[in-house]
Amino acid sequence: MTMERSITAFPFALFASLASALVLAVQAQPGFISIDCGAPNEYTDENTNITYKMDDGFISSGKNMQTLMWYENNLQLNTDQPPLFDLYIDVNYWATVDFSFHIIKEIIYVPKADDIRVCLVNTGNGVPFISALELRALEDDIYPLGSGFLQVRKRYNLGRTSAADRFRYPHDVYDRLWPFRNFRNWSILNTTSAIDLSNNSNAYKVPDKVLQTAQGTMSLSSPLYLQWTVDSPPTNDAVSLPRAPPKIWIVYLHFMEIERLSGPQREFTISINDNQFMETVSLEYLKPVVVVSPPVSGPLITLSISSTSKSGNPPILNAMEVYNVVDLTNVPTAKDDESSERALKLKNRPFEYGEISKITQNFGQVIGKGGFGKVYLGTLDNDTIVAVKILSESSEQGYKEFQAEAQLLAILHHGNLVSLFGYCDDSKHKALVYEYMANGNLRQNLSEDHPKVLTWSKRLQIAVDAAQGLDYLHNGCKPPIIHRDLKTSNILLSEDFRAKIADFGLSRAFASEDDSHVSTRLAGTIGYLSPE
Repeated sequence: MTMERSITAFPFALFASLASALVLAVQAQPGFISIDCGAPNEYTDENTNITYKMDDGFISSGKNMQTLMWYENNLQLNTDQPPLFDLYIDVNYWATVDFSFHIIKEIIYVPKADDIRVCLVNTGNGVPFISALELRALEDDIYPLGSGFLQVRKRYNLGRTSAADRFRYPHDVYDRLWPFRNFRNWSILNTTSAIDLSNNSNAYKVPDKVLQTAQGTMSLSSPLYLQWTVDSPPTNDAVSLPRAPPKIWIVYLHFMEIERLSGPQREFTISINDNQFMETVSLEYLKPVVVVSPPVSGPLITLSISSTSKSGNPPILNAMEVYNVVDLTNVPTAKDDESSERALKLKNRPFEYGEISKITQNFGQVIGKGGFGKVYLGTLDNDTIVAVKILSESSEQGYKEFQAEAQLLAILHHGNLVSLFGYCDDSKHKALVYEYMANGNLRQNLSEDHPKVLTWSKRLQIAVDAAQGLDYLHNGCKPPIIHRDLKTSNILLSEDFRAKIADFGLSRAFASEDDSHVSTRLAGTIGYLSPE
């Protein structure tokens, strides 16, 4: 049995609490979607003041049942073995749930379409179930995602002494969960001083209750040292952890000086994986500091925080977050051309024709021309430079191709595919608003009339970029997509000569993964058609 829920999309942190029976929105708190699966009525939690909705209208299968009754029935059916099932976000694998008593699965994710689907997939090891599903809107820039999602591995509030101190909303405006954790042989520091973060520009907004405590080492010469693998929690014990497959990690470290020091302030150097990342930090009293590592890789992650020669006190750490970077290997796509006959329903911004005219300063500067029509230079209200493609009445490509390109680019997201900002689809005027590629197309740059010659290294990089874009279309999309008109004029170059594939109006998707060919009319530019 697969259980699905769908909601309107926005950048979010998602918490799946697996302890009861089913799944999925609107809210009393702005930016919050909170579903108590199987609840008989809406209610407000007395501890958090969060309003929880029933799952009526969001479920596509499954039934409601009390947790204890479900658990006992499942154990009887599966010879005393708790359920084991897979969790999917949209069309991508999220995690395998090996149920024990209470499990929370959390990711930070930007949906690729107008709704979000969370699926619990029966793998033959017990019936899947879920108690609650919660979504929280986040600021765009605090957890950069690239093309994947962040799998929350650990989030720790250091220095607390009670297991009851599991701070979340309203202490944390994003409703992140901050369980306490203390490491052996580290000192505990805390303060009762009030921390005023109201004027702090720090977008991470770590709660004052979390920053009021910390752990540190006993002496200046002793570093804070942690190690972990994907399957193990961080530890500061000198033990050999089991090896695990290499992963991509991002680590968030939260610091704040909570002691009034009379001498030199704390200063320390942070190192991850033998200097794969290094940064030096100085602390000031009651001023939060956040250090974010770049993506680092390895089967074993080591973190060391060591005092510098200028420091007057040992290093401290108030809180930490550990994430795995997970690629989205599958992208939902239309199964055939019939979907492109439907009216546009894109999450990208719709533009009125008057806005298009204003953006392009009344179509003042032509920067390109193709079968679709002319391309104009434009500027959005936030000073972002864009390219605006206008469908001409005499276009060799018609409205069907316009729809196909707009709909594909609304769901395709890759660093080597051109990005779509929005579209205009009124009765008389059709336009697509793209990211601007400063160095034009590859054909222009290869022309003997071009004033600059592309270096061999740049040509190789452009070839690799284009190949990666094609690999994504062929192998990363489900079903695969065939471009059908890939040529040098449809490979655009950014300011630093990174290549992106454009012009998807003639693209087609395989009907299924098992198809060996696409039965269709001849399309594209003669001389550039692939042998398939």
